[in-house]
Amino acid sequence: LITIFRQIQKNKVFSFINILGLALGMAACLVISQYVNFHTSFDTFHSNADQIFRLESDAYKNGEHLGQSYNAPSMMGAALRDQSPEVKEVARFYNYNYANNSIIYTDGDDKVSFEQPGVFIADKGTFELFDFKFLAGSPAKFDEPQKAVLTLTASKKYFDNPEKAIGKSFTLSGNNGNNEYELIGVVDDIPENSHIQFELLLSYPSMDNYTKSRLSWTNSNFTTYMLLSDRNRQGEVMSIINQLHEENSKESYAANGYAVDYFLRPLTDIHLN
Repeated sequence: LITIFRQIQKNKVFSFINILGLALGMAACLVISQYVNFHTSFDTFHSNADQIFRLESDAYKNGEHLGQSYNAPSMMGAALRDQSPEVKEVARFYNYNYANNSIIYTDGDDKVSFEQPGVFIADKGTFELFDFKFLAGSPAKFDEPQKAVLTLTASKKYFDNPEKAIGKSFTLSGNNGNNEYELIGVVDDIPENSHIQFELLLSYPSMDNYTKSRLSWTNSNFTTYMLLSDRNRQGEVMSIINQLHEENSKESYAANGYAVDYFLRPLTDIHLN
């Protein structure tokens, strides 16, 4: 050490350049390592990540490729759950952020209201496919209308204690009027390395208050995920998807000059690819 310090004293400029270069190099390596690790770890925290796929499609208009879509008709997901033995569960999301939502919570004389971003309508199957941790309540009633689940941070805007918030009702106000929901669960905040981000989930049957599109074979406004019993059975699942499309929607699309080719994208490929 004494020898090193003597060398530094004798060659101050040279030593400064070397030490600074080394420090910058190490810092750059650490930053790059953190950056790469963050982006390559997207959605891998789900225990079934390697068996989850998103239904996507290539769209065409009069033979011209329009691009890819990560949405599909709601009925496709429902039919796959019922008819494909390889599909263990399905989760569908409907983006409800367009409705300019606010939550209004009244407790006696106290009234709290905030604009509420991150609002989606979702299947009960969401909590079978994905590992969103419940801090209070459970998804048991999420297949009933007018039920809701909040993230921890969102719940704290309205309730002091997540445990005591379960069973309370609030009003969701927006472009589609006012509707009352019962809070049945509070989940931990969604990790940053998740491409699925929400603050409020509304139960799927609640959609009937706003639109009947969940009963449509041609309204492709639903992001559909599926859990396969075996990730290598994609071929069998795609055969059923193509058959369902042929029977229920292909002709309707063709009448307007459209064509759709479906495919499955692995959950862990979504963020980077």
